[in-house]
Amino acid sequence: FWQGFDDPLLSELLNLTLADNLDLQVALARYERSAAVLYGARREQWPSLTASAAGAEQHLSAVEQLGGPERVERYQAGLNASWELDLFGRLRRASESQAAELQATGADLAALQVVLAGQVANTYFNMRGLQQRLQVANQNVTLQEETLAIVTAREFDKVRARAQRARTRAALPELEAALRADMHRLAVLTGQPPAALLERLVPLKPLPGSVPVIPVDSPGDVLRRRPDIIAAERRLAAATARIGIATADLYPRFTLSGLLGSVAAEPGDLFQGASESRQVALGVDWTFLDYGKVRARIDARDAEGQAALASYQQAVLAALEETENRLVRYQQLQTRVSRLASASEDARQA
Repeated sequence: FWQGFDDPLLSELLNLTLADNLDLQVALARYERSAAVLYGARREQWPSLTASAAGAEQHLSAVEQLGGPERVERYQAGLNASWELDLFGRLRRASESQAAELQATGADLAALQVVLAGQVANTYFNMRGLQQRLQVANQNVTLQEETLAIVTAREFDKVRARAQRARTRAALPELEAALRADMHRLAVLTGQPPAALLERLVPLKPLPGSVPVIPVDSPGDVLRRRPDIIAAERRLAAATARIGIATADLYPRFTLSGLLGSVAAEPGDLFQGASESRQVALGVDWTFLDYGKVRARIDARDAEGQAALASYQQAVLAALEETENRLVRYQQLQTRVSRLASASEDARQA
């Protein structure tokens, strides 16, 4: 949106904020973590393959030899494969949950970008406005000093003019402090020390003259674009998927595993015909005796889902209220700006 203001410095500050703001870097790291967790969850659905090798030498005691050799060597190498057969959807639901969490984290990142862009633009405009007010206040001091000189001969008018000048001068330190605070805030938002931008911001410049056209959409259209609503909806989806993960624990888990390798007494005999070793196994893991614990976990996940649903509904209501208020305020401010522009012209002529 800020391109519509046609202010190169404002655009530069916003680009710096989106690139270097430290809060954004934290949010980006959380997003990358969620992406890595999702990758791991998806890999759980595929077979795992490991390679292993080992060599051992053992000296037997007299009791253990039993007429055999005193020294025994054993070498082995092979490939091990394991695959959980996701018959009841436990791994699929885990992947769905992590995918929803990733989307929610991405929406959090987008929401923070929007907030920070708004803070930078608002602080920048406030800073430029303070510069204008400070300039006007200094001009007023000059004019009031001239007025004081004119009315010096009349004691009452002189005292009143001196008081007015003193009040105007008293306002200058507060304006200067607020102006410097905004300059410091802009630097920190862009990921720099507070004084880093003073050289560029101190020179007096007017407020941007152009204003971007902001379409006034319906509240529903605005809600569909809000990242915080998207994040709440995705977290609800993740909570729902976790209910499926807990429910899958009611059913057995089937794991298919296999081994292809070689075992020999000498390293040179590995992978020879007589040393070949193979194994295929189907494992079953079913905690049916822990039915009470599983049901408790399902109930806990269901309660989390209900909480996520309530949070989503609350987020929608709060966003709808805020959107309605902002749209009304925006429309009313358009009228106020028009009237202030007319009053400003009249004041300029006066």
